Amino acid sequence: MTFLAVALIRENYPDIPSVKVDLIKNIPVGAGLGGGSSDAAATLIGMNRLFNLEFDRAMLTKLGAALGSDVPFFFSSGSALVSGRGEIIEEIELPLDYHLALITPPERVSTTEAYRILNRPQSAERDEDTGLTLFEGASTFYGSGTISDLLPALLGSGNDFEDKFLEVNDLQNSAEGVAESLGLIRKQFRSLGSRLTRLSGSGSAVFGIFDSAVPHERLQAVLREGWLAHSARPISLPADSSP
Repeated sequence: MTFLAVALIRENYPDIPSVKVDLIKNIPVGAGLGGGSSDAAATLIGMNRLFNLEFDRAMLTKLGAALGSDVPFFFSSGSALVSGRGEIIEEIELPLDYHLALITPPERVSTTEAYRILNRPQSAERDEDTGLTLFEGASTFYGSGTISDLLPALLGSGNDFEDKFLEVNDLQNSAEGVAESLGLIRKQFRSLGSRLTRLSGSGSAVFGIFDSAVPHERLQAVLREGWLAHSARPISLPADSSP
């Protein structure tokens, strides 16, 4: 995605100098965490500033949408309602009073393969319904002031990929290992007292929401071979709207 972002800029501005990009990957590949999309967004922002291209947020969003549906989100504050094909971003406020734990198994899930298994198009290139589950009340759920207010709405929301990937019998053999790991991770999060456990996007990462930070030793104790674990807190950042 980083290479594609550079190529897109050079396609529109062929006279800018060549660039060398060193990419240090900390977000697991194929985990449903938007790692590639955030790399692309960071590259667009970096080149915008480096070469004084003076892209505003609308232009960054347009360029980002040409690279992938998830890219425009990364020009937001991190709390946003996303619609359209990913290019319509509405800044919102969400509670920040909780802790997260994230476990990623060694198996990876291709987003394209995940949509194929789900039997849905990866993106709506035309004005068509993709058939993905809509979160009823999505336009109002973010009025919650605390995580306790928000949880009932989150508990009632679904994840098409989560439902499908845990139906092991419906998957190809190559995906069964992923589904088995996801089920085990969910079980471990329940044992740790997670208030909510969900697959991140199309997977394979699974996150749990907790009232307080999970002690490192407790989190490490539930890991299986090849699993990676991280602890995190939600944050809100200024949206990038200027060079």
